[in-house]
Amino acid sequence: TDLESEFERLQSQPRPEPSAEFARNPTLNRYRDVICVENNRVALSNGRYIHANWIDSHGDRRYICTQGPLPQTVGDFWEMVLQEKVEAVVMLCDTIELNRPKCHQYWPKDNTPESQITSRDDNIRVRFVDTEALDDNHLIRTRLQVTSDNPKRQANVRHFHWRRWPDRGVPMNHLAALRLLFYIGKYKPIVVHCSAGIGRTGTIVMIYLAQNTLRGGHRLDFYELVAELRRQRAGSVQTLDQYLYIYSVFLRYVIENKKHVSALKFLIFPSRYAKTRLMRARSTWTWKQSNGWYKRYRDGSTSRRDARREKYILL
Repeated sequence: TDLESEFERLQSQPRPEPSAEFARNPTLNRYRDVICVENNRVALSNGRYIHANWIDSHGDRRYICTQGPLPQTVGDFWEMVLQEKVEAVVMLCDTIELNRPKCHQYWPKDNTPESQITSRDDNIRVRFVDTEALDDNHLIRTRLQVTSDNPKRQANVRHFHWRRWPDRGVPMNHLAALRLLFYIGKYKPIVVHCSAGIGRTGTIVMIYLAQNTLRGGHRLDFYELVAELRRQRAGSVQTLDQYLYIYSVFLRYVIENKKHVSALKFLIFPSRYAKTRLMRARSTWTWKQSNGWYKRYRDGSTSRRDARREKYILL
């Protein structure tokens, strides 16, 4: 289908060159095959390397995309938060997924009210203030107070943890992404990470970029926008499902906010999306028999038609 071909063209594009610092610091990279480009890399003033990139959207530098901190990079992570005066952190993975470590527990919870972290030049303390569950416990908002030995380097940070978003997959709820962007809309800059900092992270940031492009009156082309995002954060939006999810959430955004787009765009987006999803639903139903939707169909808790609709619903 058109959207599958579009994504395949994106996948065939050459990757940008990695930063020399990426190659020089293998122990600070979570994944060897997820590169960090140089031109918009976050450069820490203490000379340390961190796998993080600024994202520029029409002159607006609101987001930093980064990997989930490793035990040995937690100090660099909080150093970046203080240096760049970060107001919010968005975490799109769990610390453990399918029995594999995906991100170090880099922030304190209510049962461990304070963490002390030593960076190269400073002692950083992160203190738990309070927490609030949002969106039926799928999103946890935590207030953190970050201080250091330098009284000029302090921050109050909101930490948003979106739980149970599957690696290389997409959430079932299309409105959840829009609600997250609403919650964090008043903060700037914002650090976003998952495990690698490209799949789930790229998906959320891409939805924001589409919104920002539309609000600014610029021409909106999803293919070109993802290509530009990948030039700034290599490998962003990892899978076809994530690419389709971006289309779907954007459609919901247009409908909910009664945004004005050209008739051609409004007609093409839904039809291309629906066609691709229908084709994928037909081709994947037979071999995805071990997943939860099929199990619920087999045990009688849902019909096959409803199970298929649950997994492949458009909006």
